Amino acid sequence: MQDDALTGFDVTLKCSQCGNDVSPVIENPTDESIIVCPSCSQEIGSWADIKATVHASLLEKYKEGLKESIGASVKGIDGVTFKPAK
Repeated sequence: MQDDALTGFDVTLKCSQCGNDVSPVIENPTDESIIVCPSCSQEIGSWADIKATVHASLLEKYKEGLKESIGASVKGIDGVTFKPAK
């Protein structure tokens, strides 16, 4: 991926039609660039949509990790309990 916001991440998507793994690497993408499955030509989505999906997934994983980290740090403190919200 050649977007500064996603630099350092190896992203693979799953084609909803054939199940093939799709690496959305294209040269000089714009937000309007369309990513397609190389196996079946199914449209995966626009570059903007893919970036938004990746960002949302990363944020969710970050939140989960932060909750676990905070929970681990308060264990052992008398009188303190921690249960992540669902």
